[in-house]
Amino acid sequence: MKPTVRSQYRLPREIDDWLCERAKKCIRSKNGQLVAELRSLMLADVKERPGVQPHSHNEKTVET
Repeated sequence: MKPTVRSQYRLPREIDDWLCERAKKCIRSKNGQLVAELRSLMLADVKERPGVQPHSHNEKTVET
């Protein structure tokens, strides 16, 4: 199992409502949906910047 970081964030109500609706549609927990949304954004960001690889907070960014 990959290591996880336990954290707490404050979200505006409309973002929380949107996240809950997305989670219901995708049959996920709110946390699972948040991870999926962030992972999708992370991968899109990496595609926009060739040579940059996604990394954990313990690794350095690798550029080729």
